[in-house]
Amino acid sequence: MPHRGTLIPSVHSSLFEGEEESAALAIGVLAVGDAVVPGLEDEYRAYSLLRGRVYLEEHFTTDDRLNPDGSETDPDDCRSIHFGVIENDRSNERHRMIGTMRLIAKSDAADAPLPVEHHFPEIFKDAPAPPLSAEVSRLICVHEHATLQNFCKWPLFTAALTYTTAHNLAPIYAVVTERFRRILRHFGVPLSAIAEPRYIPEINATKQPTVVDTGALRASITRDDTRTRVFSDLQEAIATRFVYLLPQDLP
Repeated sequence: MPHRGTLIPSVHSSLFEGEEESAALAIGVLAVGDAVVPGLEDEYRAYSLLRGRVYLEEHFTTDDRLNPDGSETDPDDCRSIHFGVIENDRSNERHRMIGTMRLIAKSDAADAPLPVEHHFPEIFKDAPAPPLSAEVSRLICVHEHATLQNFCKWPLFTAALTYTTAHNLAPIYAVVTERFRRILRHFGVPLSAIAEPRYIPEINATKQPTVVDTGALRASITRDDTRTRVFSDLQEAIATRFVYLLPQDLP
């Protein structure tokens, strides 16, 4: 197994120029559907590369299903909101994409089913997932330091909560491994299982469908001063600019 750091794509980013030069992390929206935020094309490519490298390493996909450059994309990207966490690694004079997440949104009743509906159809036999529901997907955090790797999930969940609140998206589903569900609950991300785990051949993994308790997630965020500040900043900035964390904000 390669060193985790070898999975992390470097990116030529302008996000840390000027007054943001001393920031440690930048968090924000990279793209909405097929529309990449102008000026963040390199960041979005690094986002897709991290997805491909990690999914290949974890055996969730195969080489032949990746793009020629090793990036990973799929048809759900065109209806997703894409979030990224970029690290300003000043000691090595580089920027790196260390965190990804997308929200697959169901705009109306005519939209294709969410992945959770496809993989667990029995849950929705009486009624499909409603319009404005969404699903957390491609949640990936990679870093050489485990503490920072775990920490960067928080900015992603905070950004997603801000976006879902602003756009009235609910309920929010997530299909996760049982181990990852326990980890998230340990860190204060409340997920409620809605069916038993099942092996999903398309991603070569056993996953469990869950619903995110957004009210409890908001309460968990606001118990921490740094997370509260990031949440407040993101409410003002979401989809318009990035929010930054300073070195002293990190664990």
